[in-house]
Amino acid sequence: MVRSIFKGLFFLIVSGFCAFGAIFLAGMSGSVQLNLNGKELSISIFAAVIVLIGIVFFILIVFAFFNVTIAVIRFLSGDETALSRYFIKSRQIKGNQALSNALIAFNEGDSAEALLHSGRAKYLLKNNMLSLLINAQIAQQLGNSKLVIENFKKLLRNKNTRSIALSGIVSEKIKTGDYQSALILSKKSVELKPKNIRNINTLFNLQLQESDWVGARQTLQSKRKIEKMHRTTFLRHEAILMVAEAKEKRSKGFTKEALGVALAAVRQYPSFVAGLSFLTELELALGNKKRVEKLLQKCWRLFPHPDIAKSFIALVDNETPEDRRTRFQVLTKMKEKGSQTKILEVELCLAAKDFSSAKKLISKLVKDDPDNYTLTLMAAAEKGSGASDSVVQKWLTKAVYAPKSFTWICKNCGFQTEWVSVCPECDGFDTLEWRRPPFYPSNNKAHSQIPLILEADENNGFFSETDQVDSENRHDSDENLSEGLKEELEISTVRQAREIS
Repeated sequence: MVRSIFKGLFFLIVSGFCAFGAIFLAGMSGSVQLNLNGKELSISIFAAVIVLIGIVFFILIVFAFFNVTIAVIRFLSGDETALSRYFIKSRQIKGNQALSNALIAFNEGDSAEALLHSGRAKYLLKNNMLSLLINAQIAQQLGNSKLVIENFKKLLRNKNTRSIALSGIVSEKIKTGDYQSALILSKKSVELKPKNIRNINTLFNLQLQESDWVGARQTLQSKRKIEKMHRTTFLRHEAILMVAEAKEKRSKGFTKEALGVALAAVRQYPSFVAGLSFLTELELALGNKKRVEKLLQKCWRLFPHPDIAKSFIALVDNETPEDRRTRFQVLTKMKEKGSQTKILEVELCLAAKDFSSAKKLISKLVKDDPDNYTLTLMAAAEKGSGASDSVVQKWLTKAVYAPKSFTWICKNCGFQTEWVSVCPECDGFDTLEWRRPPFYPSNNKAHSQIPLILEADENNGFFSETDQVDSENRHDSDENLSEGLKEELEISTVRQAREIS
């Protein structure tokens, strides 16, 4: 407001001076004599001043017209001029406005409108980095892969945007399923920005996808230097990759090389159950037993797991149930109070047909922490002890509704499967956990298994007797039982859910 007042005062003062000067000139006496070609011309002083001012303005207009003509000529010839700078500035203003409109439309959810504005901005701003990047991101949202790659290829020409361009192209290659090209480009992206953890994670996942286990180990080591990773986690991840590499070598016929890699993995991470099971296979194939026996005992002490017991069984062929029971005392005495050890002892007793001891051992587990597997073992012990069919049926019915036994479950998506390094459902690496499932996978027959101790004695007559329990008393069971679960129980009283790797 004050500024406006001062402007008004200044205008009044200047106008006053001009008016005063005009009046002063008009009131002056005398004239100006001009002699032009022998003719005299007399004009007043006031008129002479007006003519002089007019001449000055005319000269200025002529010079301005001359400069504009020169600028147009230079503009048409391609030289930078004030005129070209004017048009460039005008394009920039319109282009920036188009970018703003594109971002607003994009955030409002109108991707098609946003793509239209961003395309106009790209034209007006002559494909500058920002317009190309925004146009590419909007095209990604719309699924226009061709336009996305076209924009990112232009960004590859600038070293400042080369890394983000490579990442964008890799993302599009992954979407289209071209993992080999994505892997090659991802390696280049990591070379450009070796400390970019996002690029490293992308490369690592692609190497897992393409089964490049050696490359994945190298990437994991680089990742550890940049990202904070617990030592135990790193050792487990590397051991998993080493076992995967060993399996690949074994599939190609390099058994000795596979054994060396698998052995290094298990020594690095002794509680790696799947690795130890695979190592047992390799050792037995090459005739080595003593070393793997020590490793199995060490692993059982760290993490009692049914697969370790299964591998321990495989060390001796054609073993009688009594001899096996004696040999397994090495494991059962290590973790005498553990539930897995108790289950193992029950299985050994059942294999040896010592049903009274099996019933005594399983009773505490059934009371303290019952699940469908322990209750099924209880039904088998009762059947072997001579209990009535109604008693056996009662335990089987309880097993159906009991909490489920431990299995391998992906912590990301909840998928239940045999142990694998990469979840087949969500492609998560090292995401499987040994825990109880929240539901019973009744439609997955692959997840049911005979107790591992009794597996070798499947044809000893015990199963055929027990298998008939459910079929003989099926009509006396709870009518609310699902037919699918009844059928599973009819197959075998001990073929219940225990997931193995």
